[in-house]
Formats: sequence, structure tokens, C-alpha cells
Amino acid sequence: MKLDKIEIQILEFPPYARYKDGIIPPGRPLTWQFPLITMYTDNGLVGHTMIYGPQGDGPGMADILLKTYWPEIAGKDPRDTEVIWKCLMRKQRDLYNLSHTLTGVVDVALWDIKAKAEGVPVYKLLGEVRNKMPCYASCRSVDHSPEEFAEEALNLKEQGFHGYKIQVFGGDPEWDAECLRKTREVVGEDYPVMIDPNSKLSLEGALKFGKSADEYKAYWLEEPCDESDLFAYKRLTRELETPILAGETLSLQAMKNYFHEEAMDLVRGDVLIKGGITGLRKLADTCLENGYKLEIHTTNTPILDVANFHVACSVGETTFIENHHPIFRFALENNPMDIDSEGWIHIPDKPGLGIELDHDWIKAHTTDVMTSHTASRGRDCPT
Repeated sequence: MKLDKIEIQILEFPPYARYKDGIIPPGRPLTWQFPLITMYTDNGLVGHTMIYGPQGDGPGMADILLKTYWPEIAGKDPRDTEVIWKCLMRKQRDLYNLSHTLTGVVDVALWDIKAKAEGVPVYKLLGEVRNKMPCYASCRSVDHSPEEFAEEALNLKEQGFHGYKIQVFGGDPEWDAECLRKTREVVGEDYPVMIDPNSKLSLEGALKFGKSADEYKAYWLEEPCDESDLFAYKRLTRELETPILAGETLSLQAMKNYFHEEAMDLVRGDVLIKGGITGLRKLADTCLENGYKLEIHTTNTPILDVANFHVACSVGETTFIENHHPIFRFALENNPMDIDSEGWIHIPDKPGLGIELDHDWIKAHTTDVMTSHTASRGRDCPT
């Protein structure tokens, strides 16, 4: 079986529902463009994946994938996921303008094909641990007032979600503390409430806010500072009672220093930033070896989030699945990321990722199509 053709459809739609009062903030794209990727094989099997698209770079990343990554894998056997992954990771050394995300995007499609070839879901091919997981809800707007966070948290708790995450972007430890205080007051002492300052705090601000996180019993404090500052995370981990969740923006290789320096309490990762299903499973194995829990991060990209879910169902070190704004659950029918009445999601039991594309929605939102056949076999990757 060989990779024979790739097709990329640019899916475009307005993001008004994502923002408070439907107002798109200044400087943000007026439309989102998510590239939907289909890889075809010479025996008829296909694999699906997708590129993250809210930042205006979706079509550009699709073009790079087509011109830079596809020639490397065209003609190869998609079942050789480890060999191809290592090949693309080595190629990454000279791709100075890029992170590892496109390697992750490619890897997801390969696993979709690989599991279909075996006639099993991806999570079973990885090794089944469970087939359902509880969800926590991330806030539906980052522009809420403290009172609005509290009201939304209570509403989502009543819907069945097993926890609630506040996201704040202002870099103000006093404001962040008030948001957490109000929410904790409303949902009760035992309900998991996470908070994510999105790296906007200084070390001094994070230490100050961390005392409030301790007081109001935050379930975790996620990415409070720039994650390139290993020293800051070492201090936060040592000086605060609240568990520090870190690693979201770091490459798989950069995580080694965090493990070595014990600069986190909980580990963050997803298939987009950690190099696909292959990379995220490697991170899960490292967590197991070192006694850490891996709390998988949403990619806000529907097919990649399903891939995250498959990995989570193959490891035992993940507590929750993150459930973000409903606007990110598009292009799929019977979306497996939708919760049941008790706040659980259930992994698809069909071969591969088990997803069903919503072809009518896709057709209505496709604004461009890129394709390429196998012009020549990609160079052999050393094993």
C-alpha cells in the first residue's frame, strides 16, 4: 500500500459566535480557514486530518504541506508511521520557519489509514485502556466579567460537565484572582475549577496570583508564564500548592528539560504541537515512566481533537478531555466530542479515527481545493 494522492480543501466560515456579543476583536481574521486534508492510497483507503485555522495562516500552511511535506512521503507505505515520523522530524531540523505542527497533522492521517487497514479503531491499535472519558468545559469567551465566568460555570456544571476552566488574557493577577473567587463561590468547593492565564503573567504576577489559586483551590494553574522560562516554572512548582500544568507550547524534545528539572506538576500535550499521535504517545510513555499525569490539550480542530481522544483512550494517565466552544465542532456528523447527559464522551468504534464527514457542510464552506498526485516516490528514510 502506497500514498498516492493528497487533496486539501480550505473550509472558510465567520467566527462571530466565538466572540462576546459576536464582535470580532481588532486584528483578528474576519473568517477562519481550516484546511481539511485527505490522503489517498493506491488500494482505495483514505486518511483524514486537518490544519488549525483561526489565525489566518491556514491556506499558507496548506501550501507548505503540499510543497514541502507531501513530496517527502508520497509513494511511501502509510502504515510505516514510526519511520515516516522520524523522517519528518529529521527534516524539521532545516525548516527554520516552522514548528512541528505539520508533522503532527500528517501523522494523524497516517494513523487513520493504518487503523483502517487493520479494520480497527486507532485507540485499539494503540492499545485500549477505556472507551469513554469525562469532559471539562473551557469558558466560551475570554472576555467575561468575573460574574459572567461564575454564571457560565454553574450553567455548564448543570449540563453535566465534570469541571470548568477559566481563560484570562489580561496579565492582571488581581483580576484573575477575582474571576476565580467568584466562580469558586458559585460552583462550590469540590467542583474542579481550572484557570489558564495563557502565559500572560510575569513570574512575579504568577507567584502573586498563585497564592489566590491556592486559597480558592484551583484544580490546576495552566501556562501562567512564557513556557520558554524554565526557571519561572521551577519556582512556581516549588512555591505553590496548586498543581502547575505546563508544556502546551513546547516541542516534544523541549519537554525533556521540564522533566529533568521537575518544573511542572502536570504535563500538557496534544497531537498538533507534539508531533501527531506518534509524538503524543511518546510523551504519554515518558509521563508514565516519570510518574506524571498527561492532561491532553484541545487543538480546537475537530479531526485532531478526535485523534487526541483516541490517544487518551489508550493511556491511563489522563483525567479529562477538554471541551471547548461548540464553534470548533464543525465538518463532522455525529461528532464524538459532544457529551452525553452525564458529561462523558464516547470514542467511535469504527475503523481508523471513526469519523463521519459532513459532506454537505464541507461543500458549502469549501473556498479552494489543492491536489497533488505522486509525482515521484519520496526519498527513502533511514530507519
